[in-house]
Amino acid sequence: MRLAKQYKKSMITMTDAYDHILYEGKLFDIPMKENIIIEKSIAFFSDPEPCFIHRNAVLSRLYIEMMELFLGREDKKIEIKSLKKEEQVIVEYIAIEGIAFIQVVE
Repeated sequence: MRLAKQYKKSMITMTDAYDHILYEGKLFDIPMKENIIIEKSIAFFSDPEPCFIHRNAVLSRLYIEMMELFLGREDKKIEIKSLKKEEQVIVEYIAIEGIAFIQVVE
């Protein structure tokens, strides 16, 4: 839980291939795709119309997956195409198109 507190304060910057900022804000505020939220709600809770509690639980899990993706990396600016395929899937949850780099600013 200590790591979650640390990353709740961390700022994330997402840029495209031309270094244009697509998102700048907190990790736990990154917009997620609605179809992913529903898909995960069905997988976790068998709930195709997630209530507020299930929706927040799904989002928390997605943010924790993202948080774990960023942990332990020396370079805080991560090039998406350099990630392993299973790591790139996590980035595909994000409701922002054209992300080339994600940078964690602690």
